[in-house]
Amino acid sequence: MSSVSRSFSVEDLRRNFDNLLEILKDVRARTGSGASIESTKLWFYRKRLDSLDQMTAMDASVLLGIINKYCSIAVLFDRDSIIDISQQKLLDLLDGKHVLQDKDEKYNDAFFEIDMALRFAKKFGNGCRIDLSTDCDVVVSSEGLAIECKYLHSEKKFRNEFSDAMNQLEKRLSAGLAKIGMVAYDLTNLVDFQVIFDFAQSTFEVFAKNYDLIVKNRSVFSQEILEKGVLQSVINDKNFMAVVSKFASHQADAIFYRNFKKSEFDKLSDNKIAVLYQFSYYLFFEYQNEVIPVPCRSMSYYINGNITKDRYNDIKRFINSLAVGI
Repeated sequence: MSSVSRSFSVEDLRRNFDNLLEILKDVRARTGSGASIESTKLWFYRKRLDSLDQMTAMDASVLLGIINKYCSIAVLFDRDSIIDISQQKLLDLLDGKHVLQDKDEKYNDAFFEIDMALRFAKKFGNGCRIDLSTDCDVVVSSEGLAIECKYLHSEKKFRNEFSDAMNQLEKRLSAGLAKIGMVAYDLTNLVDFQVIFDFAQSTFEVFAKNYDLIVKNRSVFSQEILEKGVLQSVINDKNFMAVVSKFASHQADAIFYRNFKKSEFDKLSDNKIAVLYQFSYYLFFEYQNEVIPVPCRSMSYYINGNITKDRYNDIKRFINSLAVGI
């Protein structure tokens, strides 16, 4: 399981989100379609962003995570974007209810396709084109790769969605659209975020207490901690994020492995080679009136064990290279 996380300031996030809203206003004006931005859920999120101090830590985490997710699509509007996608499809992401608990909202299906495309864009840069306009979810033509994306709204649908994805891949491969195919799952809606949040908060308390003791005991490291602050020191501590990330990753692994059975394994082949699965979660840490949000994303995979060892290792290296920033 590969995990990526980063901390940022609320001010930076607010500024980035405001920039995105201006971009979307311009797109709305040029396409002449859809309601005004002020009537969409994004405006609802923007207003909530100004009242973080009135929200619970859990709700604040969810809100910041949603806003950070939307900010990630800003690169799609760049002139030199290597991802082919219609502006209307991007505007469709604005549809949906004005709610914080949006993990089961339908727009996540399309957002997951875009998220996977962004992974490949960061991996290959200007050396390829990524097509989101075909019947296949994501096609990386330069790599001869097709990816069928499934955002799971229910664990009960795991196996049916897998069968559907494999059938779709077979059609793409038979039509010569790609040479190899993968299935990609997003398990965000299935992972119990409350369990991860509670674990992260209790772990943070242990680390923060230890950093406090280092300062109180006038360690040679005390001044450095005082300059950064205990909150930033804990978040920068690789041990802290490793503990939280490993625990969070285990939650997704458990979901995947209890649902991936022999019938799923038998559908893999020499050209339908792997299953990727990822999920996103958002943490929010407070200490002595200071606040730092931390969005995180984890991705793991299962590769067909019946292919040759050399090919298996090549695919493994390729998948690991997709562990890019958020």
